[in-house]
Amino acid sequence: MGFTLFILSNVVRNLWVTGKLFFQAVPDKALHEKIRHTLLGIDGVSEIHHQHLWSLDGEHHVLTAHVKAILTHDLERYTQLKAAIRSALETYDLAHTTIEIELAEEACRDQPVSIQTDQH
Repeated sequence: MGFTLFILSNVVRNLWVTGKLFFQAVPDKALHEKIRHTLLGIDGVSEIHHQHLWSLDGEHHVLTAHVKAILTHDLERYTQLKAAIRSALETYDLAHTTIEIELAEEACRDQPVSIQTDQH
């Protein structure tokens, strides 16, 4: 009976871990927030939204995020910002990252735009 309970407890624990992977849950909330603060600490970044972190297999994590940047239309500054983001994320050993850089005056395409109508 003790052996059966031992096996059952391991099955439940493994089901929980597998379920988190299946539903693409955040693997580590502290890591998620640490990445957010790292990105916000980069010069020229004013906002982070649509940040998603999930695990492919429990060890290899994937990150996607929208980065709102304060940039002029200077290609060199844009390139520097991309390099700073790449460098800042290297410490996290992410398997894959997708970062969308949005200009400060640009609306996020994933945010619903409210349509104003004149009502007299």
